Amino acid sequence: MGFSFFLRHRDAVLLLVLLVYPFVVWKALEAFQGGSTNTDDWLPESFAETNDLRWFQKHFVSDDLLVVSWDGFTLEDPRATELADLLSSPIDVGDGERIVLTRKVMTPQDVIAQLQAEPLSLSRREAEKRLCGWLTCDQSTTGCLLVLMSEEGWPYRDEVVQTIEQWAQQEKSLTKNDLHLAGLTLDSMAIDEASNRHMAAMMLGSYGLSILLMVLLFRSVGLAVIVFFDALFCQQLSLAVITLSGTQMDSVLLIVPSLVYVLAVSTCVHVLNYYRDSLREVSLEDAPAQAMRHALVPCLLSTTTTGIGLISLMVSSLVPVDKFAFFGTVGLLLSTGILFILLPCQLSWLGPRLKLLPEDPDESPPQSTAWTTLQNIVQRLRWPILVATVIAFIVSGWGISQLQTSARVYDLFTHDSRIIQDYDWFEENIGPLVPLEIVLRMPNAEAGSSAPGMLDKLRLVATIARLVDNHPQIGAVISAATFAPPIERKSRRPFQVARETFINNQLENFRTEFAQNGFFAEAPNEELWRISARTYAGSIFKFSEVMNSLSNELDPLLEKASALGFKNTSLVYCGGVPLVQKTQRQMLVDLKAGFLSAAWLISVVMVLLAFVHLWPAWREATSPLQRGQIGIKSLLAGGVSMISNLLPCAIIFGAMGLIHVRVDIGSLLTASVALGIAVDDTLHFLSWFRRGLSQGSDRREAVALAYRQCGLAMLETTLICGLGLLVYALSPFVPIARFAWLMFAMLSVALVGDLVVLPALLLGRTGGFFQADKLPSPETDNS
Repeated sequence: MGFSFFLRHRDAVLLLVLLVYPFVVWKALEAFQGGSTNTDDWLPESFAETNDLRWFQKHFVSDDLLVVSWDGFTLEDPRATELADLLSSPIDVGDGERIVLTRKVMTPQDVIAQLQAEPLSLSRREAEKRLCGWLTCDQSTTGCLLVLMSEEGWPYRDEVVQTIEQWAQQEKSLTKNDLHLAGLTLDSMAIDEASNRHMAAMMLGSYGLSILLMVLLFRSVGLAVIVFFDALFCQQLSLAVITLSGTQMDSVLLIVPSLVYVLAVSTCVHVLNYYRDSLREVSLEDAPAQAMRHALVPCLLSTTTTGIGLISLMVSSLVPVDKFAFFGTVGLLLSTGILFILLPCQLSWLGPRLKLLPEDPDESPPQSTAWTTLQNIVQRLRWPILVATVIAFIVSGWGISQLQTSARVYDLFTHDSRIIQDYDWFEENIGPLVPLEIVLRMPNAEAGSSAPGMLDKLRLVATIARLVDNHPQIGAVISAATFAPPIERKSRRPFQVARETFINNQLENFRTEFAQNGFFAEAPNEELWRISARTYAGSIFKFSEVMNSLSNELDPLLEKASALGFKNTSLVYCGGVPLVQKTQRQMLVDLKAGFLSAAWLISVVMVLLAFVHLWPAWREATSPLQRGQIGIKSLLAGGVSMISNLLPCAIIFGAMGLIHVRVDIGSLLTASVALGIAVDDTLHFLSWFRRGLSQGSDRREAVALAYRQCGLAMLETTLICGLGLLVYALSPFVPIARFAWLMFAMLSVALVGDLVVLPALLLGRTGGFFQADKLPSPETDNS
């Protein structure tokens, strides 16, 4: 079923699109409803770190805390008690339903009173000392509230934050800037808010800029409207697919519709370029079908390579990257299929009205002189260009070896964002916030054997907590020992032994309190003791080194404890620190694996294309040696065509490594995607170059033909797509902004590679790899 079928049913196709469009928009808008991002879900269930976190959440309350404070907060501030009472009461969540959204709200006053009361009877100074770093600062001059969300309250955390902000507005002594909020509960909210903030405005800005560029470059409002309508339809369709699949939108999936829009624009621009050329060769009625026939192979190949770039991301173990790859690929395939049906119908219907037919069909395009000038420059500077390319690859290789990744909360937001400012305030005035949860697993004693008492268990917990607290990257540690009476062993005198026996019996009554505070749990055949440490969100250090140094100190301690009756005790590390560590390590692994997979697969495609072009010579070959030479030429031609495609990723990521810009999840998406998109222009250029060779032209004439036929389209797609994406660099969510400017940079370098480096290669001896040597005739052989 060719294009003529759709052209015969042109009106039905156009009417069907108009009827379907409202439904697509409706479902696209639904994609933005109820979306949420939780960085705890970025790692798959198969990872040990994920399983450890799930195991921890099963036995202990999850560490979904919200830290609240304000300028002028004191340990006896009555406003803290007032806010705690408010958050402990039912909150309206809509439809007249009121729910208690918090599990517990801890204030310095309450915890100090608890520590001073019987049976602990700690002094005020000792009580404040135990709160240092997590509820108060070193000098106890300021403090904060810890709000622990309930399982029922997690979906309504927005309401909790709004309740706090409304309470602060009603307090005459507080201003909006006085209030400070941080913690894991707020992180996910801040990610959603930052990724969605100004998204509508940025989309409109991208639309407006792309339309303006299309009108200026196409010199036709009609063509600009066609491209915009089709690209917007493809974008909305990609969002509708996400909705219909039941997948929840997150901050990374937000990039998919913008990417699909750009890819659709690129396809449309190349098709319109073929359409304008067809108007010089055939009648106005036949031009749409011929344009689509000329565009079919290069555009399908471009879709294939871009799809390979997207699919290669599915090797990633990060859940949002995997989702991005899947829905990006689906959106790409759907948009390509729709455009090849819709565009010829639109051009057939609107072509006569657009008056695009040139006055003189034989007149050369006005930009030919410019392309001839560029070709002459490339011809004259061919060797300096190739030497500069080699140097660029060498330097970039060194830079890539220096790449580092980051999954810190600090790298998700701009430095002037409110959440980063609040993190800085808390870590400067109170203590660190990133959790490292350590669980001490104590198997129950076997029947008939003696087991350590509660006092000895707490002493082991306290010793572990002290060693962890001594680590330079740990700022605060909380454990069951924080809520226990003094348990230090002072001597082994008889009266002291009797005292410890008494304390041990008393501590048995603390089990319930330890469990309520979230630092003790009983599991089948074992007891679990939680030591909760905190590290600084703003610090740049290798979490793996922190984990290794802690293990080196704590493992010998467990060996000594084993000799004292703590048989088979072990430690489990979980929480924010192991997750960040695993995510950072996995990002670099995925970046390499995804890019290498895409590069290898696309290289195979380029080699096969070269072989297809040389296939007639292969069939005419009369000896295995001749066929071997043709096969080697195919491999070399594929390798040469990949040089300009690998150049953008090498230069951009090499520069990131040299200037120490860390790779985040937004950067991770760009390498393979940019490689796939960069191949698009290469394929169009090589398609015309090979066509020129097949028509009997030499390499210089074939390069000139490629410049004339697709150079303008390559420039147009880079300007429209690159600048259209660059608008999103204004996003306050760093991964989206990073993706935007990296894609713009890579598309710009790719344009230089395809218009300068690739022709320099084709004009030299390496261009001979794309054409077969003239085989000797049988008469010549016989002679």
